[in-house]
Amino acid sequence: MNRIALRAAIFVTLVLPIAFGADACGTSDSSTADGAVDAAGDVFSTDVAQVDAADGGTADAGCTGSTNFTNDPLNCGACGHNCLGGACQNSLCQPYVMQSPLEPYVYAMATDHTGAYWTDEALGSNNGAVRYLSNTALAAVTLASGLSAPTTIASDGVSIYFQTLGQEDAGQNWYGGQVLTCPVAGCSPSPTVLMNIPGAQGLSYGVATSSNTAFWSIEDDKIYAHVEGSDASTIFTTGSSVNTGFTIATDSTYLYWGGSPVAKEMLTGSNVQNLDPTSFARRLVVGPNAIFAYRNGGDIGWCPLPDCAGGMQELIGADAGTYVALAGDATSLYFTSADTSGHVLLMSCLQSDCKPTQIGSVDATICDSAGVNQAIGVNDTAIFWACNTSGSASQVWRLAK
Repeated sequence: MNRIALRAAIFVTLVLPIAFGADACGTSDSSTADGAVDAAGDVFSTDVAQVDAADGGTADAGCTGSTNFTNDPLNCGACGHNCLGGACQNSLCQPYVMQSPLEPYVYAMATDHTGAYWTDEALGSNNGAVRYLSNTALAAVTLASGLSAPTTIASDGVSIYFQTLGQEDAGQNWYGGQVLTCPVAGCSPSPTVLMNIPGAQGLSYGVATSSNTAFWSIEDDKIYAHVEGSDASTIFTTGSSVNTGFTIATDSTYLYWGGSPVAKEMLTGSNVQNLDPTSFARRLVVGPNAIFAYRNGGDIGWCPLPDCAGGMQELIGADAGTYVALAGDATSLYFTSADTSGHVLLMSCLQSDCKPTQIGSVDATICDSAGVNQAIGVNDTAIFWACNTSGSASQVWRLAK
């Protein structure tokens, strides 16, 4: 039994089970959250402390009859199952809380196979940053700093792509925003500018990657594309206006965007198709056979691919909790919720049969449900998430799968 399945067997289901059948969603694809694409080879290395036997527990090579699978963080529930810095309680890994640095305001998160990247927005200053936490490191690495309100971010395993808002004027308009990129190893001496966002169109809506191409949308309701290694950025929609909403995502064939309507277009830049004319999606996850959305009404919706026949249907109702962050891997969805005491809960369910279960929680004194923004990223090794306490700093967690 895998670790998520074991948690599902132990934790109480907090919302009603909702099944939509294997014909809607399968488990054969390797799509990741927010358009992040795994890449071969570890392209990032740091000198920060890593998780190993020195962090507690016995060596995971050659478990013996004396190995305590109940509380050994290197052999939690099974020989060799490493909790990646977290404790092991009752054979279940607990989240590792990154202690340093405390994040001013985590806006968005992306993953590749090596770890998680996020933006610290730091509104009202030029102190924004992009940071990285590997699957095993105990502290984050700063990849870029001195940024003007960085927001959305994506990684293709070779490069990171992110947007900045720039500066806000007295009329609450944003000026001087940019779309930037740099290698995953860091932005030294500074990020490469892919686009200076014109005029007061600084509000960034989304960024995603597919193969060697990055896509982004801004407030002018157009989608732009950039091929890695090229100096040119082109209007992906050949000049036509679309409501690109607050999020974009990709698979190997299509680009998807939120707003109203939820729509898709081939990566070749043709054949725009409205999938749902009524839903307003703030976050999208593209699964093997379905698309999932955190919607403006506070619920999570879904519809079957390729055409969303019948439009997007409610998967988890808004009255079941406050769903803010949403991510997915090839088989499961991950999202945050809140209980009646204000605790932020990390939830998971299978895409093929969504019975949400709690797999982690954060005390309300550390991270409260009134926090404005929350972010989740997931790869094959771990789940990463962050949220912001009201008027205070963010913290970042990592939970071994």
